[in-house]
Amino acid sequence: MKQLLRGEVLLSIAALALAATVAVGRETPTLELPPSEATSDPVFEVDLSSLDRSAMALPALVRDPFATRSFAARQPAQPAQPAPAASAPAPAAAAQALADPARETPPLPFSYVGRMVDEDQTYLFLARGSDVFTAQAGQTFGAQWRIDQITDKAVVFTYLPHKTKRSLSI
Repeated sequence: MKQLLRGEVLLSIAALALAATVAVGRETPTLELPPSEATSDPVFEVDLSSLDRSAMALPALVRDPFATRSFAARQPAQPAQPAPAASAPAPAAAAQALADPARETPPLPFSYVGRMVDEDQTYLFLARGSDVFTAQAGQTFGAQWRIDQITDKAVVFTYLPHKTKRSLSI
């Protein structure tokens, strides 16, 4: 029985020794360069200034992911208008402005967002700046604007101080 126990011990020691030689044989030697060669090789030099994102010209969307966004359409830049001629008489310009009140009508402060038709009622979703609200035909906004008509292609507004009409295309 002692011999059987010794045989098992010897067998287990032999198995461990064999496993150790296999594990040691799988190691690969590393290539170490002398310090003088590692610093003179241009492959190892990296220009870290090219990784600086603050120096890049990035759009505002990338620079600040938490910035407020607007989905309103951008207005095209209007060309600069020449200065009025000094020789034009002032009373004639004032008389023309009174004769043509549409020249004083401000542009529509609203933009079209969408609409909803519920049975016979049509509701518009309009935006004024960053505020979005619902509107219907006949509704007035302050003492300046009223919605007169809603069609499939446009919304007709009236500028109440001058009784002039403006349309907003859909």
